[in-house]
Amino acid sequence: MNALVWNCRGFGQPPIVRQLRKMVKMFKPSFVFLSETQKKRSYMETKRKSMRFAGNSYVCPIDQAGGLALWWVEGISCKILDSDQFFIDVLVEGDDGFYITFVHAPSDPNRRRDFWDRISSLRSSFDDKWVVIGDMNVILFPEEKLGGGPPRNESVIPFKNFVDDNALMDLGFKGYPFTWNNNREGQRRVEERLDRALCSASWRSKFRNALVFHELPIESDHWPLRLEMKGTKVRSNPPFRFDSRWLNQEECNNIVNCKWDNGGMCHDRLLNCEKELKEWAREVYWDQNKRAADIQARLEEIFIMDRSVDIVQEEKFDDRTCCHLER
Repeated sequence: MNALVWNCRGFGQPPIVRQLRKMVKMFKPSFVFLSETQKKRSYMETKRKSMRFAGNSYVCPIDQAGGLALWWVEGISCKILDSDQFFIDVLVEGDDGFYITFVHAPSDPNRRRDFWDRISSLRSSFDDKWVVIGDMNVILFPEEKLGGGPPRNESVIPFKNFVDDNALMDLGFKGYPFTWNNNREGQRRVEERLDRALCSASWRSKFRNALVFHELPIESDHWPLRLEMKGTKVRSNPPFRFDSRWLNQEECNNIVNCKWDNGGMCHDRLLNCEKELKEWAREVYWDQNKRAADIQARLEEIFIMDRSVDIVQEEKFDDRTCCHLER
C-alpha cells in the first residue's frame, strides 16, 4: 500500500495532469491526495475515472481557491471520518486498520494554530495507528529553510507543540531536502521543507519499512510526496510480451527471420525468437531509460543551482525531452 500526496497548485494545467498520470502509472499508488486543485468536482471526476481510481472524496474550492481531492483504488476499504477545507481524515479498515489524515494546513499562522488543535482532536489515544501527511505550510527546524529570513517562532512553535503533544515522529525522506520554493532566482530564492509525513509509534511499528520519497515537480512549486508503507518491493521477472511497435524496427524483423530460419520444432523456434528479442529489447529500452534517468538527475541538479536565465531554459528543454521519451 502506498500514497501519492501533492499540493499541485491548480490541477487544470496540462503539465500537472501529465505528471500525475506518469506517477500513477509508475508507482501505482493506493491513494492519491491532491490539494489546491482549484477545480470543481465534475472536472476532478473526469480525471479520476480516466486514471481508474474506484473511490473518491472531495472538498470543493472556495471562489476557485483551495480544493482537496482524495482517490483510492478498488480493493481498498476505507471510511471518511471527517473533512473540511484543510484536511480529509480516513480510517483504512481491516484487521490491521489504521488512520491516515491528509492535510493542507492554512497559510495564515493564526488559522494554522487552530488547525493543529482541530487535527489533534481527531485522535483520542496515543495507541492509535495514525499517519498525518501533506503540506504543513511550516517547517520544524531552521535547517529546513534555505534563503530568506529566519523562521518565525509564532509559526514554528505551535507546529512543534502539535507534534510533541500527539507523540508523533517524522518519517524522514529520500530525495531533495526541500519540498517548496518561491519560484525566484538568485539571492531572492527561498526553499523550505513544508511537506512531510508524521506518524505515531504504533503506526511506525506496523510499517517498519515505510519510506517517504520527494518526487521531482513539474510546473509546480511543491514536490510530490510518495509514501511507501511497506518499503520498496522487489519486482519479479515479467512474462515475455511482444510489442507491436517492434514491427516497425528493421532489426526486430531480422532477428525473427534469422532465428526462425535456423530450423527445428515450432516450439524451439519460438523460444529462440523470444530469447533474442528479450536481449534486443533490453538493450534498446535500457538506452532510452538511461537517457531519461540522466535528464531526471540533471533536473534535480538544476534545482540546487542558481536560477539564471540559461538554467531555467535548460530545465524547460529537459522537461520536454523527458515527456517525449516517456511517450
